[in-house]
Order: sequence, then C-alpha cells, then structure tokens
Amino acid sequence: MPGLLQRPKVIYGVDNRREIYEAPQKWQELARSTVTLVRSDQIVLNQDPGLYELLGHNYRKEKNLCSDEPYGEQRMVAHCSGFLVAPDIVATAGHCIKDQDHCKRLAYVFDVQKSSAQEYDYKIDKEKFYSCKNLIKKVEDKVTKIDYALIRLNKKVTDREPLKLSQSKGPTKGEEMAVIGHPYGIPKKFADEGYILENSHNAYFKVDLDTYSYNSGSPIFNIQTMEVEGILVRGESDFVYDKNALCYRSRVCDPGECHGEEVNRIHFLTPYL
Repeated sequence: MPGLLQRPKVIYGVDNRREIYEAPQKWQELARSTVTLVRSDQIVLNQDPGLYELLGHNYRKEKNLCSDEPYGEQRMVAHCSGFLVAPDIVATAGHCIKDQDHCKRLAYVFDVQKSSAQEYDYKIDKEKFYSCKNLIKKVEDKVTKIDYALIRLNKKVTDREPLKLSQSKGPTKGEEMAVIGHPYGIPKKFADEGYILENSHNAYFKVDLDTYSYNSGSPIFNIQTMEVEGILVRGESDFVYDKNALCYRSRVCDPGECHGEEVNRIHFLTPYL
C-alpha cells in the first residue's frame, strides 16, 4: 500500500475479527456504507454479464502464513478501505490515493464481504462498482500526521446511507471503538473491543483494535454512538516469524506492550463536506 505515513497494524490480545455476517445486525447495516478500493487490474468480466469478479493473491501463500492463521484461504482483493460520507463522496486514508490519476485508476466497490458461511466467489454486481470523478482533497503530512482523502464518485449512491460522523470534540481515553475494513486486503471484517489508549495528539488518537495493512482508510466507530470518530491510518507491524514452523503468525500485543493503532480525527474532513 502506498504512502510515506503507512505502517502495518496488529492483533491486540484475542483476535476480535469476524466476518460481516457474523457481526450484530446493526453493524451489518453500517458495513453496507463501507467501501473497498480495488485496483483496475484486479477486476475482470464474469461469464454472467451483470457481474465483475475480483482477482487477488491467496493470503496464506502470499504471506507464507502458518496453517492455523485465520482467513488464510481468502483472496487479497482490496487496495485500501474506505466509507461513504455523502451520497457521492468516499473518505479514506490520504496515503491510499497518490493523485488525481491514481484516484481514477481505482474502483470503489460496495459489499465485498461474505454473506454466509459458504465459500465466497468474489463475484460482485456491476451496479456496486463506482469510479472516481475527482479527488476533492488529499492530505498526507509527515509533520502534522494528518492523513486523509476525499473522493467524489462518478454518481450518487442511492441504495445506502452515508455514515454519521461524530460532531463531538472527540472520544475520551478508555472509550470502546470498532472498525470495519479489509485486513490485509481480504474480504471485509468487523472488529470491536478496541479501547482508546492515548488521546493527546491534535491529529490522531491511538486505539488497540485488531487491524492490518490495507485496513487503512477504515472507519473507526464509537461503540456507544455508532458514529465515525476517525480514519485508521497507521499502526504496529503485522506479523512475526515462527522459526520452528517456518511460517508467519499475526503479531499479538499483550496489554501495554504495543503503542496502538493511529486514527486520524474525523473533524479534519467536515469543512469539505
């Protein structure tokens, strides 16, 4: 994933990731307004003229994952994660979008997720694919640590609602957060039981949510209000090498061991909406 500010993410304690269909119904509904950023070379026509198919590397093979790592057989289809903030505007991390040309080379796709325990076929209705009309705003600043982008879609989304953005001054230390996005590019996952560890920086707060690379751009929700408090942008390293098994495992941080995932505060976006 591109960008000077991008760093991987990690698992904190117990892995709380689950498929969207396994999440409580209220979170399944919010997941409908989250977006998958997909490279154009990973999209092919299906035999059914109403469908596109998403291509991607096998997660286990690509990362040499140990056999007991969850979701290893899924495809890495996402370039980044994002979410709908207006009928025709998507928010994501700034480092996910290089420039206007790059914005137009990506597709913005809804419902890239499993809907049941059955094997996922990666076939998506064409009507769920949108393109970039223009890059409204992109910030990727190493000094201020502000990292976000706003993309205007080629048309309005009419079958789902934009997510509600927090209008408060921000969450407080210890509040519980949740995330919906694409850990390492695989189909969308939900994770909760992440708590704010640090809240002193003007541009971001830190939270111990279970996220990985390609989760960048994911909305971070306040569990109580179900509003978006920020955009996931940076975090800890994803994997550690198991010398005995000769494969990689998700890095697990015990309480207080890791510094947390960094979340760009949502109020930076609101002047442009």
